[in-house]
Amino acid sequence: MVLIADGGGSVRVPVNVPNPVSQAQQPASSAESDAAARARELQRQLEALLEKLREAQRQAEEARKRAIEAERKAQEAKAHAQAMEAQAQKSKDLADANKARKAQQDGKLEDARAKSASAEANLKDKDVDLLSAQVTQKREEKKSPEAKASAPTDKKVQDAQADRNEAQKTRDLSNLYLESQEKESKAQDAEAKVVEFTPAASRPQVTITDKERTALTDAQTNAATLRGEADPRPDAMRM
Repeated sequence: MVLIADGGGSVRVPVNVPNPVSQAQQPASSAESDAAARARELQRQLEALLEKLREAQRQAEEARKRAIEAERKAQEAKAHAQAMEAQAQKSKDLADANKARKAQQDGKLEDARAKSASAEANLKDKDVDLLSAQVTQKREEKKSPEAKASAPTDKKVQDAQADRNEAQKTRDLSNLYLESQEKESKAQDAEAKVVEFTPAASRPQVTITDKERTALTDAQTNAATLRGEADPRPDAMRM
């Protein structure tokens, strides 16, 4: 309370005086609240990344197992093709030659599957590498007052992302090659059906039934369709 003179006497005028005790009891500043909220958000992001990393590690392990199994099958198919080729060379028989051709294509198909599985496993490994780098980055951000990771850590994340992108390109190309071999196998199988349904040249035409003619026509149509799908178009080859 302050007294102010006013002619015949003094007047009491209330004046607010800062109270250091009440100031000290004020709530935390806005900056402190923002920092706490930021820390909570970074922790949430870190936990989400760790969950993704665990799942990526599981998928990578499964992909490696599939790649190993695919490689085993590819080696078996290759050995079988070599054996069938040797048999065909020895017998000079047309049936053996057709079997060798079929075994050779089967070997190419299994090899394509092995390459695709290997590329997929490599991509999964790169996913793990990228997520591991991101986890390290997020931990540094969480500890930093500015919520920033170090430059070397940021660079590792960038490099891991670039490696992952290259691995995906390789995987995509491997899948395209696998698709082409699958189409080639289907085309060759359909062409073998045409040979199977074609009557021997020595067989009289009058003995060939309508059912046999229809089966042959259907087989020829199917073989032509699948061969067209298997063979790349000239315009596609120029791209």
